[in-house]
Amino acid sequence: MDSVEHSLGRLGRRGDVRRFVESTSWTFAKSYAATWPHEYVVRSPENAAMLTALAGHVFQHGTDGRFYSQIRKYHHEGGKVYWSMDRTPETTTLISRCDETQTYEARLAAGTLPSAPTRSPSRSSQMSSTVLAHLAASMPQKENLATEALAFILNGSPAARGAFQVARLLLGSRPWSFRGQLRHPRA
Repeated sequence: MDSVEHSLGRLGRRGDVRRFVESTSWTFAKSYAATWPHEYVVRSPENAAMLTALAGHVFQHGTDGRFYSQIRKYHHEGGKVYWSMDRTPETTTLISRCDETQTYEARLAAGTLPSAPTRSPSRSSQMSSTVLAHLAASMPQKENLATEALAFILNGSPAARGAFQVARLLLGSRPWSFRGQLRHPRA
């Protein structure tokens, strides 16, 4: 029995999660191809139970790992590393994975981290930040994706910082803070 079958097979119904990982159609993140190559699967009504079970496995068996200043759970399995950017398995809307050699820690050790972008914010990134702020405010189920995208844009865009402030006001009781990254207070 291989490690994927052994570890993931313990979850769900007799290997359903393992079969889900192996048979699901993972989407390559084209916008990160040159910097952080990875792939992901998004929750849908058809895969919600299996995505939650996979997220539960990542949260239960994963270890804390870094991505720059962020700490999250990463699960290493079968040459791949799996993670969620959400706070709980039940709220996970997306699972990402990459090859072991493409993690922040592996690339830091190998000296192959991508260089930080030095471009000035474009009109499109300013508009994107506004759209993301409205998305976060109007569609709570997309809040995590929108705020993570905003965190990326905020690194160099004054317009995005303004949009973040608008989003924070629109989100009302959801107390997000910005100090070089977006954080949600732990309950």
